[in-house]
Amino acid sequence: MLVGIHFLNMGAIYRDARLKIERAKKHIADVNTAIDALENSCATTIEDRPDGGQSLKHEIPDLRNGLDNLSLIVGDAFHNLRTAMDFAWFATISRCLPDKISDATKFPVRETRQQVEAALHGIEVDTRCKPLYDCIMSKIQPYYGGHNSAAWTLHDIDISDKHILLLGLDPTGHIRGITVRDADGESHRGSSMPARGIEGRYIIDFEKGIKVEETGKLSVTITLQQAGIFEPVTVDSLLSSFCNFTLYTVQLLENA
Repeated sequence: MLVGIHFLNMGAIYRDARLKIERAKKHIADVNTAIDALENSCATTIEDRPDGGQSLKHEIPDLRNGLDNLSLIVGDAFHNLRTAMDFAWFATISRCLPDKISDATKFPVRETRQQVEAALHGIEVDTRCKPLYDCIMSKIQPYYGGHNSAAWTLHDIDISDKHILLLGLDPTGHIRGITVRDADGESHRGSSMPARGIEGRYIIDFEKGIKVEETGKLSVTITLQQAGIFEPVTVDSLLSSFCNFTLYTVQLLENA
């Protein structure tokens, strides 16, 4: 019975951190909804050129505002994940070193390993709570280069969002399911190569004799411009990965 009470209380202590992670997951769903809205707003036209060829154009009419909206959602998601780590750290220090709680009690992300060690030494984690110290330094490694720089990157993105409000996003589009008929009457089906487009316009030029029969559908992927080693990853996948990392961190702190 006492063991059950112990785990119930532990769950309650870290409840706020988990709620922040759940909120971030809702933001991921909002990101996917916003990307779907961009794709569904796409206008498609076929233009005959003076040289006899055709141009297939897919255009997102209000891409800039759409990206601004996405940027705010992504920034909120990263902030909730960073806050979840702070909440979990506050709960951990309250439990293990209650006399060290202060207004500066935040999860110790630093530029270097030595700076993290110094921060932990400053509140006597290394001497008074060795399992917690070992957990931070060997498993979470919240410094640049540690554990794929996950904690450091999460912290850096959150700080960037606070400083510039909007995070830089890179949209890439490719058109799937295009069907054309050549001069011999033969039909061909395919997709375009991924491209950034120009102000929301994705254009494919076909030479004389090629006629577009099916315009296809534009698919959009969004990546974050400044995400360290995670830069090529789409924002929805990136956020999912950081949700998993944050939950992993909370669980480690809970069990330390």
